[in-house]
Amino acid sequence: MKESAKRLVDDYYRVIGVTPEKGRRRPQVAARAAMMVAMRKYLSLSVIGSLFDAHHTTVIHHSNKHDANMRWLDDYKSYYDAARYLCSATLGKQEESIKVRIIDNQINNLKRIKKEIINSI
Repeated sequence: MKESAKRLVDDYYRVIGVTPEKGRRRPQVAARAAMMVAMRKYLSLSVIGSLFDAHHTTVIHHSNKHDANMRWLDDYKSYYDAARYLCSATLGKQEESIKVRIIDNQINNLKRIKKEIINSI
């Protein structure tokens, strides 16, 4: 999942037209923050941080500032909308695929238990 998340970040920067840099210029910070917040629904804080070469507390900070960023930072809303859409389209499908695999494993385990019970009768 981390590899697809890396590709997602690359796609995101292409879509919003920002060249990713580690700097503190406003467009860079807004772009990183928007994607970090959008990814929170699908990935752990540490994974998100590692994708941006940042500490997990940076992800928490950006999450805490999300509402203010939506109101005050130019372009942040459009960055966040793009990030949310891309995350849903990419990571959301993977999340559903993982759920299906878990359910399949549970069904197989229940079938095995059923067979053991039938054999013991």
